[in-house]
Amino acid sequence: MPSALKSFVLLTGLSGAGKSTAMAVLEDLGFFCIDNLPVSILESFLKMESLSKTPHSRLAIHMDARDFDFLKKHSKILSALKKKIPVLKVVFLTASEETLIRRFSETRRRHPLARGADLRRALKKERDKSEALKNSADVRIDTSHLSVHALRAAIENIFSSKKRSSKLPLSLVSFGYRYGLPAQCDLVLDVRFLPNPFFVPALKPLDGSRPNVRNFVLKRPETRRFLAKIQDLLKFLIPHYEREGKQHLTIGFGCTGGRHRSVALAHYFKGYFEKKGHWVHLEHRDVHKK
Repeated sequence: MPSALKSFVLLTGLSGAGKSTAMAVLEDLGFFCIDNLPVSILESFLKMESLSKTPHSRLAIHMDARDFDFLKKHSKILSALKKKIPVLKVVFLTASEETLIRRFSETRRRHPLARGADLRRALKKERDKSEALKNSADVRIDTSHLSVHALRAAIENIFSSKKRSSKLPLSLVSFGYRYGLPAQCDLVLDVRFLPNPFFVPALKPLDGSRPNVRNFVLKRPETRRFLAKIQDLLKFLIPHYEREGKQHLTIGFGCTGGRHRSVALAHYFKGYFEKKGHWVHLEHRDVHKK
């Protein structure tokens, strides 16, 4: 097998789960990428690499349900590969059924296993056939609630050769409880106990991104104590999430309407985490709702 190989990624997963995006990120990271390589020629390709005068040090290969031989023989194939190539990592991307249906609807692409227009049946068939492969993967990423940017950050976090002082990409979401909880949140912080700018006439029409609203919220003694306690909690939690292999963390900040307190707190923590080296995506879900 290729002696120069320092990193080898086998990317697989469900159709519509973001594999094209992941492959593009790996290519940007310096991987030599091959899309839809038939498993029947994998051995020959690796042999060619081992004999090449200019072998690649970083390889990424995409295989999925379109290659029935791969799904049938993946256990034997991966077991043999890992013995020969210890640097191999199998990455499996998945997403919820509703997310995949929405993505196929938006792109108007046909599912590779679909017969006619029965998308749900095709999705179920692929999920069932891929379950054993998913369970054997080294890295599993659920992209249901990940933006393209968040998925990019997660892939970069795993495979970038440039090590950062902090590893876990974060998404921060402000929201209003009256509109329901954001489904994507791993942690939710309820900030409705804080004094509400909504009841201050000069601040009511503004939102938590404005300096005077943020000052009103953040300078309160109870807010300062809350910030210190949450920072201490997250300082404890995040390394443990990383140790367990979590690739992305979403934290929600909720107030009544999602315009003042939650927005101010999310803004604050964006700056806090960026100073510590995290990649941070910020979303204010309900800030424009009346």
